[in-house]
Amino acid sequence: MEKKALIKLEGVSKYYKTQTGVSEGMRNINLEFNLNEFVAITGESGSGKTTLLNVISGLDSYEDGELYINGLETSHFTVKDFEELRAKNIGFVFQNYNVIDSYTVYQNVVIALEAQGYDPKKKKARALELIEKVGLLSHKNQKTAKLSGGQKQRVVIARALAKNAPIILADEPTGNLDSKSGREIMELLKEISKDKLIILVTHNYEEAKNYITRNIVMSDGNVKEDKVLVKEKSNYHSEENQDNVKTSTIKKASQVALRNIISMPKRTIFSCIVMMITISMFIFFYSTLMKNYVNEALNIASEFTVYVQSRENEVLTKEEINEIKNKYANNETLITPSLYENIIFNDGINRYTISDSTILLDKEYKGSAPKNQDEVVVSQRYRNNEPTYKIGDTIKLFYSADSKDYKIVGILEDNFRNISKIYVYNSILYDADYQPTDFVKSILNQYSNKEETFQISELAIKGNDRQSIVLASEKLINDGYRVIDRYLILENQMKFVKGTVIFFMAILVLAITSIIFLLTYHVQKNMMESRKKDFAVYRSIGISEKEVGIILLFEQFMIAVISTILTFILLNILSGQFLVVRNITRNITTVDYIIISLAFVLLTLRQGFKFNRKIFNVTVIESLKEDF
Repeated sequence: MEKKALIKLEGVSKYYKTQTGVSEGMRNINLEFNLNEFVAITGESGSGKTTLLNVISGLDSYEDGELYINGLETSHFTVKDFEELRAKNIGFVFQNYNVIDSYTVYQNVVIALEAQGYDPKKKKARALELIEKVGLLSHKNQKTAKLSGGQKQRVVIARALAKNAPIILADEPTGNLDSKSGREIMELLKEISKDKLIILVTHNYEEAKNYITRNIVMSDGNVKEDKVLVKEKSNYHSEENQDNVKTSTIKKASQVALRNIISMPKRTIFSCIVMMITISMFIFFYSTLMKNYVNEALNIASEFTVYVQSRENEVLTKEEINEIKNKYANNETLITPSLYENIIFNDGINRYTISDSTILLDKEYKGSAPKNQDEVVVSQRYRNNEPTYKIGDTIKLFYSADSKDYKIVGILEDNFRNISKIYVYNSILYDADYQPTDFVKSILNQYSNKEETFQISELAIKGNDRQSIVLASEKLINDGYRVIDRYLILENQMKFVKGTVIFFMAILVLAITSIIFLLTYHVQKNMMESRKKDFAVYRSIGISEKEVGIILLFEQFMIAVISTILTFILLNILSGQFLVVRNITRNITTVDYIIISLAFVLLTLRQGFKFNRKIFNVTVIESLKEDF
């Protein structure tokens, strides 16, 4: 029975498009290659020797004829088919080394084992065995970027051996080496050719002649000479690697992605910083242009307060006040007169509107509520990012020519408007019948510049929650009182305005975000472009398009998640130190953070998908040429 050739070319031709037309890379090539051969392809520059090697490997396409690998016709093969073929059958040794510079010697070799699905329990021992075979065991943990040319070439050979492929293709492996290193590489290739097919492209026949078993001379794209120098006995047989096991693609890709992130700390840190800046800027514009506007508008009225007016009169009668007080004042609702919106104090620097301390019912604050007439809770103000007051401080408040000292017992973070609030003990403002005190009367008289008889036109009913207020409102309406829910009115009024404003704000935020993301995209794109060689190496050692894509997406996903988490942690820390940051972040909810995180993760993954499609639209050779 006639033995099948390991590689067979029948009338194979290759053409290249140029600016002036079409050029011929090689023409009508008919060759066979078998196991245990060490074949040198020689010839002048441009003779077609490298083209022949690239076509044999499937790294470059061919137009005419048929190429057989292990008896398989390849003329109908897709890029994916050749990826799978190379994964099982072909290892590479390139002139430009094509090591992954960010990896150590060990990592460069072990990734080839992982690409084959090598047993995870045995891969380390096998990688070290191969590294020792090429004489680099003492350099196993050294980054390949720091190795000499000869050492890099040894790494590439070890990586090729890791595939346990029957075919190893070497393109000018000694071209960039000194004579001593060149001889060492040739001796190493000769040694491994005993049970493999080695096809070597070289311009230096004299260097190769003492090691090769066959020489093919190319000229102008044709085979000029094919001469067997040493007849080797072929022991060819098909053998599966018994140490290969089925490994989850997701698991394998995630491990490689994590290794890439760790092995390139500068790139990872820079990517995270760029992403963090992008997310922070988005949060700034989103909070400033949308959330603050809407929240400040709705903050004018509390959802836990409604206002009660007389059944028939402009002012509440004493009987109505007593009825409302006795019927509705309980553990769930408090009742206060509404008199003080125009009373403004100052402490010599800041202005404050006076408020009843019962308003604190629906607000979060530090400290305690006023229990005496000389105690107050103040809205915190800042000067040079430092708080103006602390709990326990004394604040002197002025109104016209009068002033009084108060002890601060609580601090409220409430900085929606230029005028903050000061919350005082109720008895300072009104008595048990909700009538204004002499203190308030004197202030209001100064404000209006005339003596007035003070009458209560409405009472404010404050509840623990929205439900208690709604129930109280329904009862008051049933009793014939007029009830004004200013929060509900404002919310209804704001529906159209809010929707319109949010629409235009959203367009503005989207436009700004698009500009920010576009800048980020170009930065990330350039960083990805700088790694095209690495991805070409992945493909050359048999990592499929799907696996390369998953590796890339995992990298992008991990960086996006890390950046998002770090951004939120940093903003949280800074918000405790700087007022400007606190004002930006206080209206961003957990849901907002989740949405922002998902948005940036998805945008980052989309960029990864796009780059993945791009690198697989060209051959491995084209990718490597672009890099060099």
